[in-house]
Amino acid sequence: MSRSAPFTAEQKQQALKSILESAAFRRSDQSKALLEYLCQQEQQGRANAVTEYEIGVQALGRPADFAPETDSSVRTRVHSLRKKLEEYYTGEASAAEFRLEIPKGSYGVKYVVQAPDEKPARAPKPWLPFVLGVLSVSILVGGWRLWQSRTLPESERLLKAAWGPMLEPGTEVTIALATPLQLYVRDFGNDPPPTGDPAFRTEIDRTPGFEQWYTRWRNHPLGKTAFLHPNHHSPLWGDASAALVVTQALAARGAHVETIPAYRTHAVALRERNAVLIGRPEYSETVSSLMPEGGMTVEYNPEHRRLGVHNRSPRKGETEWWYATDNLRLNYGLVTVLPTDQAGRRRLLIFSGINSDGSEAGAKFFTSTEGLAELEKRFGGSWPRKFQVVVRTESIDTYSLQTHFEFVRVLE
Repeated sequence: MSRSAPFTAEQKQQALKSILESAAFRRSDQSKALLEYLCQQEQQGRANAVTEYEIGVQALGRPADFAPETDSSVRTRVHSLRKKLEEYYTGEASAAEFRLEIPKGSYGVKYVVQAPDEKPARAPKPWLPFVLGVLSVSILVGGWRLWQSRTLPESERLLKAAWGPMLEPGTEVTIALATPLQLYVRDFGNDPPPTGDPAFRTEIDRTPGFEQWYTRWRNHPLGKTAFLHPNHHSPLWGDASAALVVTQALAARGAHVETIPAYRTHAVALRERNAVLIGRPEYSETVSSLMPEGGMTVEYNPEHRRLGVHNRSPRKGETEWWYATDNLRLNYGLVTVLPTDQAGRRRLLIFSGINSDGSEAGAKFFTSTEGLAELEKRFGGSWPRKFQVVVRTESIDTYSLQTHFEFVRVLE
């Protein structure tokens, strides 16, 4: 148990100096710079006043237009710093009495004193704890697996097998939602046109077909003052619904979920992180770059002049292309599961589809007991680290009503 205590300026400086010179922080220049900045703010009496924007611009070198609501770099870096401090105090500084912490939910540095009974006792024989530890871990892991298999409801067991580390309580998961470039109708009736917003606008080609379509969906005719507004912020309906399905499943099991637009992230930034990408490669470079080579993707077939799910390396007897029906009542989604680190402790899920209801269908399938049971059966009870699943959906107005298993490809 640790407790807050008044520290002298010298004690604070020594605690910081020990951390910066430690092996845990030796190659973490950005973490060291961030910690120094937060300590400076604490010394100035601003421990609880420093903002995410200030940290981003002043400590991490983000530009002046840095937007914390869409850029999670500060939260990610502070989370990493907390992990580094934990590593430091459980390792080389395990006997330290005066400690520095950054409580969860805060960016303020806090100095604490470790209670004497928390200090680890020294073992007279260093090899004995190791041997006992190995034996204990083996027994505990085996017992835990047996207990878990017998006590967890089937739905929870399957979800944990499919989603892995993402379902651990307290795990941080980033959901990156793709947003296609769009032109949407701004209709101001017969009033004078607005000034300023947007910076540029496109005139509408007022064909009879377009005006009939507009009247059908808006229940009034198109006004004289109307134009097309450029937009890159809005997801498609099925993609947004998929994000909601995933968020509910993760949050209900204690994960900390953050949703950002996919254009604000890059494939490299997702390394060693738990992340979910939602959208088509057609309108997301991040999704496109992470689709596995030799696996499946969603792309345009110029020969057939149709968009479909493409099995790029079909084996004998396998389907190469899946296409939606012309009325879009039958569509296909693609679920991709990949590890983001060598040890497989973190993973990436991509939900995509021919239309956005394919993304929604994939998310519903991958959170359903029936869908996951079907997958486990096809895997022979042992879940692989890398695989892709094609899901068939019956839809109305791009809203997925029923989902069915179609095809699975193990990638390793």
